[in-house]
Amino acid sequence: MPLKYKDGSCVCTKKSKVEDLEKVIYLRFGDSNVIDTLGSDDATTCHIAVLRHSGSGATGLCHFDSCGTSQGVGDLVDRVSALSQDVDGRLELHIVGGFKDDDGSSEELSRKLLSEFHKLPVDVYLLTACISGLNNIVKNGVNHPILYGVGVSVKTGEIFPATFAYKGPDKQVRGLRHFIGDEKVINIYNHTDHRLRISPYSYRHTDFPHAAFFLQQSDQTIRQYLSTSPDVEPQHFAQQVKAAIAFFLSHPSSELVFPGGESRYFRMGQDGLWLPDKG
Repeated sequence: MPLKYKDGSCVCTKKSKVEDLEKVIYLRFGDSNVIDTLGSDDATTCHIAVLRHSGSGATGLCHFDSCGTSQGVGDLVDRVSALSQDVDGRLELHIVGGFKDDDGSSEELSRKLLSEFHKLPVDVYLLTACISGLNNIVKNGVNHPILYGVGVSVKTGEIFPATFAYKGPDKQVRGLRHFIGDEKVINIYNHTDHRLRISPYSYRHTDFPHAAFFLQQSDQTIRQYLSTSPDVEPQHFAQQVKAAIAFFLSHPSSELVFPGGESRYFRMGQDGLWLPDKG
């Protein structure tokens, strides 16, 4: 069935919120999820898709880079649909991200995402598309994204610009997945037991042979060689990358991170922070 769309007020015009709330799930690139608030940020050429069923309120959010787009779209729709069986309503889609980058990576991802949703055998209603050129602002002669992040209230469905002070547990483990070339989009939240699950991935020390070299480079070098958009990355980008590299060097085998191939589980505490959970 075709992707359907209508005109609507753009989320780009809303005031950004800095979220440091209880009951928040923050997603990194390659994370998917189906909690009160869902959100992600630090998207330059990446795109953030929010899918919500208008009847059941089931909501999923996924942070897409250039990998796993088809699989991620399919899984997102399947999970939200499965939670909405026999409930009247429709699937409503919001996509935010990208800008007028020099090599066209944003536009390529925009087209790919829209194409994948369009090919689905179910109707999906596109309500927001602040993407690529529609999410662009020029600062000092350089193109920048207007929005780097977005949040959604699961209860009301409100979509709002957001940045996140607390980015959830296991940041280095989740970030490292990107550097060792794992291309799958991963669902990290189980709605039945209310736990975050960081599923195992496999790597060896030879998968990032220049890790020690990059760890000693300047922030500018990190941005230049390890970013798709070095001129517009958030200030903390290089430090996040170095933290993931340092973690890799101190854990040169995935067996040290996922003993026996076991997942890492977290459960939300009363203070809204995610705590390790083995049970």
